Amino acid sequence: METVTAILVDDEQDALAILEEKITSLFPNIQILDKVQTTRDAYVQILSKQPDLVFMDISMPGESGLELLNNAALEKVYLKFEHNRIQNLLRNLSLPISQNHNIAISMKEGAHFVRVGDIVRCEGWAGYTKVVCANGKTLISSQNIGEFKSMLEKYNFYEVHKSHLINVKLIEFVGRNGEEIRLYDGTTIPISRRIRTNLLEVISKRII
Repeated sequence: METVTAILVDDEQDALAILEEKITSLFPNIQILDKVQTTRDAYVQILSKQPDLVFMDISMPGESGLELLNNAALEKVYLKFEHNRIQNLLRNLSLPISQNHNIAISMKEGAHFVRVGDIVRCEGWAGYTKVVCANGKTLISSQNIGEFKSMLEKYNFYEVHKSHLINVKLIEFVGRNGEEIRLYDGTTIPISRRIRTNLLEVISKRII
């Protein structure tokens, strides 16, 4: 099978590591030439190494991924493997990451490590975040709800309100027309009309 060269671009180190793991496990014919965390480094590496494929986070500090590709004069990406394998790659990369991973939750007294799948919901509260776990334990984190959103969205968590982030896998009940949901900890959360359709679509595609 012909080798395809690639460069990975993301400002988050953890995201780069996860992406590399998925690509190497699913597509051994893809050779990763480099992993970079800034658009400046990406620009240099793309021009010098001329990869066949670039995996890039669109939202990057400063210059966006799309702006970078435009400035680097990359008119086409030539892929050297079968079309159906491309589709499989994109589908697998879009799947939520396993909830068996542990994350560190910053607290006043230090860091508390929790398995992602044990988190039922996060609730923003006076600049802090309440992290409610399936065992009934509630952790008060010094991180704000926005930080938890960035950290947990890839694990199949969904923001149903500006101060509420829920684990889609732990939804127990969805009310008629999606007006409210009940989670496994017994919490009932009303869902705004603005996000109702998107949430129902996410729920319908969730992986059990």
